[in-house]
Amino acid sequence: MKLFSALFDGLCVFVVFGIVLLLYTKYDKIISLENNQVAIQDISKEELKVDNTKLVDNNTTFISDSGIEYYNEASVSTDIPVFTGLVSSSSSGPQILIYHTHTSETYFNDQGSVVDVGNLLADLLRAKGYNVIHDTTINDADYNNSYETVYVNVEKILKANPTIQCIIDVHRDSATKDMVVKDQGIEYAKLMLVVGTNVRLSNSIWENNLSFAKAIHLNCLERVDEIIKPIYLSKNRYNQHLCQNSVIVEVGGLENTIFEALNATYILAEAIDSSLQGK
Repeated sequence: MKLFSALFDGLCVFVVFGIVLLLYTKYDKIISLENNQVAIQDISKEELKVDNTKLVDNNTTFISDSGIEYYNEASVSTDIPVFTGLVSSSSSGPQILIYHTHTSETYFNDQGSVVDVGNLLADLLRAKGYNVIHDTTINDADYNNSYETVYVNVEKILKANPTIQCIIDVHRDSATKDMVVKDQGIEYAKLMLVVGTNVRLSNSIWENNLSFAKAIHLNCLERVDEIIKPIYLSKNRYNQHLCQNSVIVEVGGLENTIFEALNATYILAEAIDSSLQGK
């Protein structure tokens, strides 16, 4: 009787283990960068409708290449030359589009939002001679469909303004830890660039976008050490197939003040300008 009971118990454990293994293989495991909390999400759909710029796949590889660090979720090659400049600030018509897929993202105590960051970034780039469109359309009223909503808006803007050569989608990260760097008495929110690839959906220009992101990343580090986190190479494309020189920029996190985010925006504007000029 004891032998039968032991065999039955062993069979139950085996069955439970099999069920767990089946669930694990059916779903991709995605882990938060900051707190390592696991969230299971079905990724059988064509493209996730959640903000995965804040998540890192369990199999994401952290690599360093030519002085640049990456979270390489997409497992793509980073052996791509750094952007050497293209946009002329004297061109007629708008050259730069700034928008916000998640327009409602705010900073500590809801004081200030990504729109405020976008306003300052647009003003700083205009002061450098660029013609900038800052679109403040609310794209996240239906949060899970934000990328679908903004796709329609951006496509319209690009058709009306074919001179646009650069797109910056400004977000605020969900991270709460290690998001401030102090330099010469000034506190800056940390930045992070997100580059979409062609792993899930077609994106023939992702390498160009990565090249542009590399230039911005290096130019940020030249100005303030450790102000920018590793470039995140995503399996998703985040509408970055619509125009060359397209990137997501995460400016600060949940617990950063708007002042820290705005301080970082000055560095970001300088880095974007230098990158566009091939410096």
